[in-house]
Amino acid sequence: MLLLLVAGLVTTDVLTSSSLRSFLLGRLDEQIDVSQNQGYAYISQVYQRDLAAGDRAPVTDPGTWLAELGTRPPGGAFAGRRPAAPRLNSSVLAARLSDDSYSEVLSSSGKVIVKVPSGLAGNPDPAPALPRVLPVQHTPAPRVFGRNHGPYAPESPSIDVPAVGANGTHYRVHAVAVPGGTLVTAISLDPTDRTLASLTHIELYVSIGVMIALLLLVLWIVRLGLRPLDDMTETAGAIASGDLTRRIRRADDRSEVGRLGMALNGMLSQIEAAFGERTSSEARLRRFVADASHELRTPLTSIRGYAELLRKGAFDTEEERRRAAERIEGEASRMGLLVDDLLLLARLDQGRPLELDPVDLHRVVADAVDAARTKDGSRPVTLGVEGPVWVRGDAARLRQIVDNLLQNASVHTPAATPVHVEVVREGPNAVVRVADEGPGLDAEQAARVFDRFYRGSEARTGEGTGLGLSIVAALASAHGGRAGVDTAPGAGAVFAVEIPAADPETTGPSPHPDGVAVRDGKPPVVGAGDGDEHLAPSVRR
Repeated sequence: MLLLLVAGLVTTDVLTSSSLRSFLLGRLDEQIDVSQNQGYAYISQVYQRDLAAGDRAPVTDPGTWLAELGTRPPGGAFAGRRPAAPRLNSSVLAARLSDDSYSEVLSSSGKVIVKVPSGLAGNPDPAPALPRVLPVQHTPAPRVFGRNHGPYAPESPSIDVPAVGANGTHYRVHAVAVPGGTLVTAISLDPTDRTLASLTHIELYVSIGVMIALLLLVLWIVRLGLRPLDDMTETAGAIASGDLTRRIRRADDRSEVGRLGMALNGMLSQIEAAFGERTSSEARLRRFVADASHELRTPLTSIRGYAELLRKGAFDTEEERRRAAERIEGEASRMGLLVDDLLLLARLDQGRPLELDPVDLHRVVADAVDAARTKDGSRPVTLGVEGPVWVRGDAARLRQIVDNLLQNASVHTPAATPVHVEVVREGPNAVVRVADEGPGLDAEQAARVFDRFYRGSEARTGEGTGLGLSIVAALASAHGGRAGVDTAPGAGAVFAVEIPAADPETTGPSPHPDGVAVRDGKPPVVGAGDGDEHLAPSVRR
């Protein structure tokens, strides 16, 4: 690009200089022709006047005649045969020529007969140094000043010669034949040379200035276009340092670099989300492992302690040994339930799909309420329904959701606290609500109630692993729904699970009378599936 720019500027400068030189030299030739015509006309006028006066010398001896014109006075030895008429006079000739024109009348031998120098009278220009062989025209050029247009074509008789004794001064010379000699007309080339030199300097400075300006403009445009790349470099460095929130600021769709920036911003957003999810997952995993280790430590310590006492014979009676064995069995059962809950949560975290069939949620909830009444007859548990409410789900997991919510209310509220269960359809969702009249939760506790191993306040703390509500939330999410709580201190708690509702006539096999859809002629076993046949309802928080 730089080479093309330089070539363009040089070509422009050469063409401009050549055009101006052609014009100036053409005009100079026209000026020489005009002056030459004036001098030739004056000599021709003297020639014709002498012939008219009866002087035959211009014809018989033109060389002598021309020499006498410049040297013989009006009177003298030739007065008898010369007419008394004006002779060739340099003053008259100078009056006919311009001040820029230098004229000489040369004899056939090259001797100067008449000289009319250019320049000022007190400071005439130096004479041209004429060569020994001078190209001469037979007649002057017929051109008139100002009529020569187009490219300059030098005339064949024109020559350029230096000045006598003047270093650097040159003349442009035309010569034309006159009777007995030669008329030489010359004009100095100095004004033309100075004009062309001045133009060359101007072109050089202007070209350099234009080149510098264009280079600066190109650099600015390139810098402006590459500015998003600088942002990308800076952003990449910041991201490499750990700041995943950085984005490319100058990203738009008006240029390729801008579109690249937009694509990178989108990629960085995904990377940030992935890193955030990974960090969150790692934090949850560490917390989960720490909580699980803490929860498993207690039953293991108890089992190990009782086993060691039994081995050392620390119990004297059979009754004491039986109670120790029962304690070991109870702690083992508790640890088994905890392991089962952890296994279920791990499988749900892996995203393993559930077997979804049309299920009457009313039937599932009714069975869970009956089981809760049988287990704790002192606690009033009421059920409110509006008829069958169908969903697509895993009947065993839906039963586990309701069992966990009821177990949560039983464990974390005082004895004989009423519990109300409701199954309704609200818009596109089926909703199960379990409300208790216990002590309730504050805002901080409500925000963490579905966290794993969270047990809440002392007022609502009972026996349990703190995984029950976590399993409720995970199972609700696996069914495409969600779990929530509405509570306040002293106002009880209302746990709600929303699951997308379904129409059994259009979404699956015919329903079973017990509320579970038939698969291959047999209803599924509650609690069965994926090797979880022995997974009992979980204890609460």
